[in-house]
Amino acid sequence: AADDAIAVYLSSRQVNAIRWLAGTRKLLAGTSGGEWWLDGGGADEAMDATATIRRHLDSENGSSSVKPALIGNTVMFLQRLARTVREFYYDWQVDQYVANNISILSEHLTNRASITALAWQQFPHQILWALRSDGKLLSMTYMREHDVTAWAQHAVAGTDAEVESIATIEGAEEDELWAIVKRTIDSSTKRYIERLSPLVVIENGNGDTEDWELEDAFFVDSGLTYRGTEIATVTGLDHLEGETVVALADGGVETGLTVNSGSVTLSRAAGVIHIGLNYYSDLESLWPIHRDKEGLMFGYPQRITNAILLLYRTAGGLIGPNNADLYEIDYPEGYGVTAEERVTRDGSRRVTRGGDTRITRTTGITAYDYYTGFTEDMALEVGADYYPTVYIRQDEPLPMTITAIVTDIK
Repeated sequence: AADDAIAVYLSSRQVNAIRWLAGTRKLLAGTSGGEWWLDGGGADEAMDATATIRRHLDSENGSSSVKPALIGNTVMFLQRLARTVREFYYDWQVDQYVANNISILSEHLTNRASITALAWQQFPHQILWALRSDGKLLSMTYMREHDVTAWAQHAVAGTDAEVESIATIEGAEEDELWAIVKRTIDSSTKRYIERLSPLVVIENGNGDTEDWELEDAFFVDSGLTYRGTEIATVTGLDHLEGETVVALADGGVETGLTVNSGSVTLSRAAGVIHIGLNYYSDLESLWPIHRDKEGLMFGYPQRITNAILLLYRTAGGLIGPNNADLYEIDYPEGYGVTAEERVTRDGSRRVTRGGDTRITRTTGITAYDYYTGFTEDMALEVGADYYPTVYIRQDEPLPMTITAIVTDIK
């Protein structure tokens, strides 16, 4: 019988170090000079010491030493310098393996910091997570069968916060992303092992999926959840000592809470409380390119005068022409502030809301209900610009899913 080990020479014009190996129907190998496939003499032949090993160099991009991510029969690997993500897979049309650049439209995310780790989260949204050398997280929603490659950047909340390591494991509800996060807490450097909360809210703490309420949403960093009899003082927050935190208490947002001796006191008692570090989620649209009777309107001053959003299970949020001029999103009556009440936000003011489902209580806690549907037609008060955009921000621990942005352009 043959021994387990095999010895293969990869003959090429250069002597290149082998960076990684990945097993699909063939054995794939990434070297510092290119990417190879190997098999046992045929597509279904085993590779052992007695086999006639076939090998072929199908790509000459060169690989970094960062461990790749295996997604089905596709290998996601980092090119040399670890700033470009490539997908290595067999293309039947050209009858060979190809290595497409899938980060080409998001090169700004890696032009100042390289990628040090990859982690694949299969369920529910097929996300490839990438850890940057500066401690920031990148995500790419990847569905090759639908030509979807959507990148985003994520900065964790906290003073001097950096992510140092990431990994994914199978969870009860979905694949889970775990991370080691370093922060400065109470003038000391702390490291915590943290888990990204489920991206899809599918239960309300009792295992029910039909009656999910906004109070079940968890959108804070380094946070904890309390469920039980109503309380006003929350303890067990020693890991955030001295930090300013935010709470979602029975669906109401309360900000400006400082952890003292491991506890904070809310303005009123609540039975479901999520509390942790607040963070912003920002979206800026691309510049509009459209045609009128004179042809393609690109390189001319334009103005986005109005915008309508199509939302799914969303509460709160701001909109404006840039990150310095943001207004409350104008929900239909009963869900948000009216156009007459809408004012520019400066980070410290929040307008009083009307309606039954979104009100400002005298205690200072703002209660919400999530909304699905179109917003009101909102005016964006800005002058003409060569590069007009729509800027949207979620500045509270609330859910936001934007499925469409409709604009009027002049």
